[in-house]
Amino acid sequence: MAQLMLYGAGAGAYGSVQAGNSLYDSGRARAGILRTNANTSRAVAQMDAEELQDRKELTVSRARAVAAASGAGVSDNTVTKLISELEAEGNVQALNRLWQGDMAYNDNMYQANIADNEARASKSAGWFGAVTTLMSGVSQYKALT
Repeated sequence: MAQLMLYGAGAGAYGSVQAGNSLYDSGRARAGILRTNANTSRAVAQMDAEELQDRKELTVSRARAVAAASGAGVSDNTVTKLISELEAEGNVQALNRLWQGDMAYNDNMYQANIADNEARASKSAGWFGAVTTLMSGVSQYKALT
């Protein structure tokens, strides 16, 4: 009977280690996915910003063409002011999109670091649980013998 307690403690310890390892593996996988998402969000933001810059250039070009077709020169104060405003707005939109991508990147990397820390803590907890289970089993065994 007493030996069964030791076997049970050994099985419980093994289960604790396995559970800790499983949580460690899943936490590391989650961290990897979050890092991939971080890099993807930054890359998408950069592509979006380039597209916004291209749209800005197209809009400015159209404004210049319309101004020239209407007889107003490109050096006309109203045309110059309008083109400056279009360029400024386009730049603000592109920079805002880059900022959004950086914020998403930072958030995902922060979450990935948390997942890594949780994974390491789970592994340690599994080992501590195993040691506790073994010590309890040995203590009970000694009490019975």
